[in-house]
Amino acid sequence: MTYVDLGWPTGLVLLACQVLMHNNSNSNNSGISIPLCLGILLLFHGGRLACGAYYVFFPYVFPKDLPRYEIAREKWIEKTENDTAIWLWKIKQQQETLLQAFANAFTIGIPVCLVATNPRGLGQEHNGR
Repeated sequence: MTYVDLGWPTGLVLLACQVLMHNNSNSNNSGISIPLCLGILLLFHGGRLACGAYYVFFPYVFPKDLPRYEIAREKWIEKTENDTAIWLWKIKQQQETLLQAFANAFTIGIPVCLVATNPRGLGQEHNGR
């Protein structure tokens, strides 16, 4: 499951690229473009995580998974206590991967895209519309 540690920061970097490329708002009254700031922050946060993850990941020579995933696997197998525990662990790994993908896509992605494509910007008056 080490590859999950690559997907999360890479997703943040891709979201930042989307925000920076599809920035529709000019700037609010103070001259600060909120989507531009959001894109830069996402790029900085995701970029530093991605650089560290890719540095550790390549070349992939780990004999086992990372310790936190090994501990989670042992706890999962202890908790299930049946013959299908290892098979169920493989399904649990896929569930965790999809959970983090949906977190990037929906919980973070939708609000970020709404901010990036809002033509009025944040904090501006609606002028009675």
